[in-house]
Amino acid sequence: MPGACRSFLIGADKGKQQLHFETLRPPAGAKILDVGCATGNASEIFKDYDYTGIDIDAGAIEFAAHRFRQFPNMQFHCMDLHRLEKPGYYDYIVFGSAGHHIPSEELVKMLKKFTELLKPGGVIGVFDQVKTGRESRYLRFVMSIDQGKFHKTVPEYHDLFSRAGLKVVEEKVATVKGPCITWTNTAVFKLAVP
Repeated sequence: MPGACRSFLIGADKGKQQLHFETLRPPAGAKILDVGCATGNASEIFKDYDYTGIDIDAGAIEFAAHRFRQFPNMQFHCMDLHRLEKPGYYDYIVFGSAGHHIPSEELVKMLKKFTELLKPGGVIGVFDQVKTGRESRYLRFVMSIDQGKFHKTVPEYHDLFSRAGLKVVEEKVATVKGPCITWTNTAVFKLAVP
């Protein structure tokens, strides 16, 4: 699958997996929802959990389901987030490297849906490449040819979280090294419902 190959080459999957896990630190048995899981690029780190990955790309979901077929605790579904009806079910919701594909108004709706799906005391992890103004020319070029056309800044994310009724518990802009690109602009937001 070309998307999986491209992700491996420029996506820094291992670095993102480590960042997701270190930020969330889910205990054994946690129920995890990965929204926009694509081909399962960050899923491997959660293979010992009750894991559900969703994406609207049927080909990506088919690839992910095949890739993790030996793990019966991992489910992958091609579906729109807004059709998921499991209120108060998930301990952790992961939303990684997908926000730059979504216009702000739609992202606020998604974040509000996250709050419905989250158990009381649950945690949301949002991870995305943001505009910092300090990106190298090469990284700016890669961002310009990316399919995502809605790169946001950290303050813009703060506004979206506020509008969705979420509280930022922890945040940082991290560097994630990949085989070809060092992403110096990966924002990490750990969120909770106040």
